[in-house]
Amino acid sequence: MENILQKAAEIAAEQKKRKFNFNKLYAVACMAASAVVSICLIVWAVKANF
Repeated sequence: MENILQKAAEIAAEQKKRKFNFNKLYAVACMAASAVVSICLIVWAVKANF
């Protein structure tokens, strides 16, 4: 019985770690996307001015 509980706790910890990594990845992807959008806006503004 104790082994099953320990195994369940390990699986839960592993999933929490994976979830955290996914959230970090999502945050990085969002930052990259906003950077690309701002660069595109700057380029578009420069092209519109010249």
